[in-house]
Amino acid sequence: KLAFPNKDCSTPEKIIALLHEQLSEQSSKLVEIKQTWDSLQEIRGKIAQISDDINSYLNDQTARLAKTQSKINRLKTASVEWDKYRANESLFISLFSWLPLVRKKRYYQVKLFLDDKLGSLIIEKEPTEINDIDGLIKTLLNSEEQEQKSYQNNIDRIHQILQQEKDIFSKWLTIASELGYKQGEEPSLLQIDELADTQIRFPLFLLTTHYWEGRWLIDVLNIDDLNKEKGRNGLKTVEPRWQRRMMLTPCVVMTCYMLPSHMVISEHKGQKGFENSYAYNLADLLIVDEAGQVLPEVAAASFSLAKKALVIGDTAQIPPIWNITPSIDTGNMLEEKILAENTQGQINAEYESVTKIGKSAASGSVMKIAQLSSRYHYDSDLERGMYLYEHRRCFDNIIGYCNELCYQGKLLPKRGNSNNHLFPAMGYLHVDGKGEQRNTGSRFNRLEAEIISAWLIENQQRIENHYGKPIQQIVGIVTPFSAQVSTIKDALSKQGITTGTSEGALTVGTVHSLQGAERAIVIFSPVYSKHEDGSFIDSDNSMLNVAVSRAKDSFLVFGDMDLFEIQPPSSPRGLLAKYLFLEEENALHFEYKERKDLQKSNTKIYTLHGVKEHDDFLNQTIINTEKHITIISPWLNLQKLEQTGFIDSMAQAAAKGIQVKVITDRNYNIHHSDPEKRKEREVNLHNALEQLDSYGIATKLVRRVHSKIVIGDDNLLCIGSFNWFSASREAKYERYDTSMVYCGGSLKEEIQAIHNNLDRR
Repeated sequence: KLAFPNKDCSTPEKIIALLHEQLSEQSSKLVEIKQTWDSLQEIRGKIAQISDDINSYLNDQTARLAKTQSKINRLKTASVEWDKYRANESLFISLFSWLPLVRKKRYYQVKLFLDDKLGSLIIEKEPTEINDIDGLIKTLLNSEEQEQKSYQNNIDRIHQILQQEKDIFSKWLTIASELGYKQGEEPSLLQIDELADTQIRFPLFLLTTHYWEGRWLIDVLNIDDLNKEKGRNGLKTVEPRWQRRMMLTPCVVMTCYMLPSHMVISEHKGQKGFENSYAYNLADLLIVDEAGQVLPEVAAASFSLAKKALVIGDTAQIPPIWNITPSIDTGNMLEEKILAENTQGQINAEYESVTKIGKSAASGSVMKIAQLSSRYHYDSDLERGMYLYEHRRCFDNIIGYCNELCYQGKLLPKRGNSNNHLFPAMGYLHVDGKGEQRNTGSRFNRLEAEIISAWLIENQQRIENHYGKPIQQIVGIVTPFSAQVSTIKDALSKQGITTGTSEGALTVGTVHSLQGAERAIVIFSPVYSKHEDGSFIDSDNSMLNVAVSRAKDSFLVFGDMDLFEIQPPSSPRGLLAKYLFLEEENALHFEYKERKDLQKSNTKIYTLHGVKEHDDFLNQTIINTEKHITIISPWLNLQKLEQTGFIDSMAQAAAKGIQVKVITDRNYNIHHSDPEKRKEREVNLHNALEQLDSYGIATKLVRRVHSKIVIGDDNLLCIGSFNWFSASREAKYERYDTSMVYCGGSLKEEIQAIHNNLDRR
């Protein structure tokens, strides 16, 4: 009664009729929008077919019409004058025109007349006989009148089309105004359609909701015995029951495991009595989300219950978790006659063809099956089906990695590049930790976990101030291994940060935990270190594709970056290295932590703080070394070598027969955007290397050195964040770097792992 104060609302049927009337009225508005826009585009298409500049074309036609009218007037005047000329012509000339002299005189008199009255109107050769002149004038007049009619028709048609365009455009502006469009520019269909979402479609949705509520009430009231109806499970009862449910909620959400159990019906099988079956093809549409993660054998039953399916997913992201091995899958297929009994080679080939179409229980997915079943193939470079090309979640310099890794560059980034000055879009913190393995086979890296937790605590306030949210809603941490998940959770728990899946907890998990989710900042802990290759991360593109594409603003890797350097550029980690190391600003800096795996009973551990302690340590180490010393420093500055006395200490050690080796990075040392500065740096590096060589100090150039390490003999190892040969020694520019020093006989294996990694590079 509130909605229809002046209408009869005594029964649901009457209210439904009123609602349907309003639905039709609102729906016709949508039809009118489309028809008006189509008409406007059609009439403008006609105008465009006539001319690109219709006003210039109209002016041209008008000018031609005026010119033609002038010719017609001239021809009509000439016709009258010719009649007068004939009437006034001398009888002598008419009678004796057969005489050559008279004939010639008559010809020149007629020629003078024609030139005077017609002139340029005579396009073809002049008439030779006087009797032809009447016909000529009539022919010319008829031609000009036809042309005049053509120009006039063109002008009338253009005016008619322009008036139609004006009327339709006026109608379009009226529609826009009624929907609340207030901008000065001509509204596009997209702008009007967006207004229709709120002004027409949303009211339509509400009206439709109430309409079907009324239909539901009527249907329920028409059931003779509701309790008796609830106990029936035949198709004739189940189908109307589902249709009634859909009146209130047109879409229900279930897992593929649950759906079949809700579609059970009872069928009478003659003497066998009643048996359970299923309501096949009952649902109008089955929508499968995240279909790239759905097992085909789990979803197959649900597909039999629907007429059509809309399958949404991405096979370049996390695949399903298969519980069956290919050998068992092959055995099952043989038993069920899906594969024919044959030689092993033929069975393998036949099974391979099944896996290619995604229908294997050991490697398939619903998304893969759907792609191969779709008739649509918009892009020959990609799989079949329709594609969402536009990407709006991540900054362009984040999704660029995924685009190159998995999507052949087909994604269209729409967010723009990062202007977030908090952290780089693609950043990293080099961590010289060690990946270890638990009894379960899962791996962990304790140093990575501890540095992630400490870094988060140190930056928490800064992050929360920047985003205006608690850190749990901003940051997500992903890693390939469940053992690392628990290690990171333990480290965060000690720092007072709650982790888990509940609201207010920070998400830490394997890549699966963030599938379909997003965070402003995603921290990736690779776990692997220079002690092993870590090919597991590269075994499937989906792992890093999902991890990187979850980050809206920043994707930060906390791990051993030296391991990323040695990967092939085409591998997922090798490609990631390209993006991470693109800019020097992508490197993060943080206080170094002690490695627990190097804590042995006979190992002495202490920390270096600041420039002076580091300088004193290195000079003393060079003096105390007995056999060999290796110094890894990304940057090499000859002035700093001389200023600190390092070059003298190393020269003296080399003179005593001690092997002194300096490892640095060529690119870091010469990199500069200014070509002149770059050239100058290249000269400086060359001079420094020559100087060291002259003292018998070996030098090696390694591409992108991340570690800052000192190795003395086989019993001293110093790892940290201090740039030995480039750090500023001026107090105002001095950074408070830290390094951990390990001394003892148990370091030999760790030192060998570092040397092996350097040798590979």
